[in-house]
Amino acid sequence: LEQNGLSARLRAAADIDALCAVLRATSVVDPTVGSGRFLVAALHGMARRALDAPAGVGHASRIYYEIANHCLHGADTDAYAVQMAHTAIAIAVVQNAGQRDDMNLARMRANIVVGDSLAGPPSWDAAYARVSDATAAALRDLFAHPIAGWQNETRASELLAAAIEAADGQAEL
Repeated sequence: LEQNGLSARLRAAADIDALCAVLRATSVVDPTVGSGRFLVAALHGMARRALDAPAGVGHASRIYYEIANHCLHGADTDAYAVQMAHTAIAIAVVQNAGQRDDMNLARMRANIVVGDSLAGPPSWDAAYARVSDATAAALRDLFAHPIAGWQNETRASELLAAAIEAADGQAEL
């Protein structure tokens, strides 16, 4: 966090909105998230730096929620581990920032996903052969970026299943 000058950029923020923009421009990625301990430590480290900045004083709730919703990303092949990471981050946020009506656990969940960060997005080449070129192109577009691809894996699976079903019925999507 200090190699990219985060503390200096946070101290230079004129107000809480500018401070949150600095936070949103910073991402921490744990490619093997496990129970989320690294991301929880990153959450606390980023929050401590933001709260030490003049614009961050008195804004713990917003700062913790901004970091949890926009800055922490991870993946793990174990769905149970991903759920533990979601829970650990949510607990850390609530313990340090309190419960908020606008707490967006779904957004936090979208940033930490089940997936193999070493293998990247799944390969669908065999399935692509059974669908139209347009459907195959749409699926490839969903997986153009690894993290975004994992977030879209459910949608891609639904699209692919519908396309294969339609192809078996001699129809194209």
